[in-house]
Amino acid sequence: MATKAAKRRAKRGRPRLQVLYREPNGRPSRANEPADKLALEARAKMLGLSVISAKDPLAASFIGRLHMQHLAWEKKAVSDERRPVESLSTAEYEAAARYLEIHNDHAKAVQSEGAIYDGEGGGSGDPEAHAVWCKSAIARYDAARKAIMEAQREARYDNLWAALDLCILRDQPMSHMIWSLRILCNALARHFRTC
Repeated sequence: MATKAAKRRAKRGRPRLQVLYREPNGRPSRANEPADKLALEARAKMLGLSVISAKDPLAASFIGRLHMQHLAWEKKAVSDERRPVESLSTAEYEAAARYLEIHNDHAKAVQSEGAIYDGEGGGSGDPEAHAVWCKSAIARYDAARKAIMEAQREARYDNLWAALDLCILRDQPMSHMIWSLRILCNALARHFRTC
């Protein structure tokens, strides 16, 4: 006759195997290392990051890597050390990310081929709601561009439009444009705070 503990164990079923890696469906993997190890090592080597930093989703873009440097500086929290020049603060990064969303919404509104259609925005099959959404997307885009124009008038020696195009929209690592990028992101952050 079985004991109570044996009966409970029998009800629970087979114990889960303790393995290092599992497949996405939950099965134990026969691999000795994770599937994305080679890709992470390649990204880390290409960008000059550690493998742990390469796992961070921010490492996928130039502005994200600049923001990672700011976060690393904040973690140190040494009061007399100045903020690194090659970094974007949280407000600057969020302004750049929000501009990317506005730019993509504008591209969807004008039915551009370069738009990323992710199933958000544009109404749910209602043509009138879609027309209203398109007008608001175009208006938000125009307002952001006006804010950039005003900032460009104030910072005559910096090319904010090139920083916007190359560093934010095309995601090219242009380290000589970081100062212009910071001016641009601060102008966008001020604009998004007021609207």
